[in-house]
Amino acid sequence: MSKLRYVTAIVIVFVIALVSLANPSVSAEWIYGEALSADIDLDVNVVVMPWEGADELPSQSEYGNNHKILIENVLNGKYVSGNTTQNIGLNTENSYLAKEIASRKNISYRDANQLGSMDIWQSDRINEFFNLSASSNKVEFILKFPDGSDDTYYLYSTSLDLGDGWSPEIPVGTYIYPVYKTTLQRNAAGKWEAISTEVGRAKSARYNNPYTGLALGNAFDTNSWEKGKFGATLSDAIYTKLNYAMPVESHNDTDETYYYYDSSSTNNVTVTIQNSEKAVAYVYDSNGNLVATRNNTTQGSQTVTFKPSRNTRYYVKITGDVYCTFTIA
Repeated sequence: MSKLRYVTAIVIVFVIALVSLANPSVSAEWIYGEALSADIDLDVNVVVMPWEGADELPSQSEYGNNHKILIENVLNGKYVSGNTTQNIGLNTENSYLAKEIASRKNISYRDANQLGSMDIWQSDRINEFFNLSASSNKVEFILKFPDGSDDTYYLYSTSLDLGDGWSPEIPVGTYIYPVYKTTLQRNAAGKWEAISTEVGRAKSARYNNPYTGLALGNAFDTNSWEKGKFGATLSDAIYTKLNYAMPVESHNDTDETYYYYDSSSTNNVTVTIQNSEKAVAYVYDSNGNLVATRNNTTQGSQTVTFKPSRNTRYYVKITGDVYCTFTIA
């Protein structure tokens, strides 16, 4: 990055910090369509919405529900703060999203045809409007509106923590999974609707600010997205690292999901499963040999400890639950 761009980036961050201090958050509620409902306390009750592949979003997982809420909000959302109601969805003329998309149509910088929750200019507003601020309902998304297409958009989303600020949680170029791709189309009556959702992966990347051309914020590259269910075997295991809360999103309690971890020392490593009554962790070495697992079948969160070799890859298999999180420490 040139010295001029570096200084510009620092100035941008400083200005945004001042704006945030001058505009404290407000109490608000979110209004959803009839197909979906949620309250401000995030006790979510989701009715599966009628589009192809909706079941790709795990129906029994909190994160799956949050993705469905996001889709409904992108289509039909209304944001209420005090006596003010603001339309934010695509299906309202001159809504927040409609105006933002229109404002980017003539921008010449790279990636101006997308709007993301990690956008440095819009992240605070988007997180507030789309109810994404709390850790329990955090979803990162990119809405892509390809050049020359006014009737088909693509909504990419992930529940993984991409990191805040300048340091990505997942190294740039490393595949992130799962990343969901929902196709949104405008029908003959002019109404936007979700027509399909697919699961896949995409590479971690820096988010390009469309107004400055600078790569700012942590995101994923939608151009690298590829369809598929990954983590089913050692050969397509999913990246994880020390002290990273990795959400496990499977569709039934017999699914097996593999993750890989690259050790850098010989200090004991502990795998801890949270938010589960029946998940089980297995640790394998780079040759696929079992290294450690729990030695009983007692229900509840568990801890598995093993001593790694330096600079060696290990695999963690999680099975036995639809939704849980685990951490390697």
